[in-house]
Amino acid sequence: MHNNKIKEISFKDQHFHVGIDVHKKRWVLAIREGGLMLKSFPVNPSPEALKELCGKSPLRRGLSSFLIGQPS
Repeated sequence: MHNNKIKEISFKDQHFHVGIDVHKKRWVLAIREGGLMLKSFPVNPSPEALKELCGKSPLRRGLSSFLIGQPS
């Protein structure tokens, strides 16, 4: 007989860092935790798309920052 228990995933007391690389035609989100890159993926380049994506996230508390640099 199989033991099919569903485990609840908790992010309590974990600190994730989400970075966003913004360019005119392409945005890329990167998620890191504990110095490790967990995931990196493209996002439609619009504030609405970013807001919708953040609304789907189970993470509800965070800080934001930005870096302005020279174009590469």
